[in-house]
Amino acid sequence: MTISTKDKEILEHFIKGLSLNRFEAERLGEPNIDVTVRYFWDDCGISFVERKETMKNPLDPQAKKHTRRRYWLDDLGMEKAKKFLIKGK
Repeated sequence: MTISTKDKEILEHFIKGLSLNRFEAERLGEPNIDVTVRYFWDDCGISFVERKETMKNPLDPQAKKHTRRRYWLDDLGMEKAKKFLIKGK
């Protein structure tokens, strides 16, 4: 199995113990973090924790607040993500 460069970079970010929401993911070149996390979760068995957060779009300070999800790996997801990256190389 080959993992795309984008997916590898996103998983490496999470493996560092970091989290992402939509706006942060866009800065890493990931335009749709919700779909990517769902792929890792449903198709790869990598589990995440998610929390809703309310925030303004940092690119448009005049915009009203929106609810977004913040994602990070849980302990089992961390183990599986590391194994997934090793297999995907």
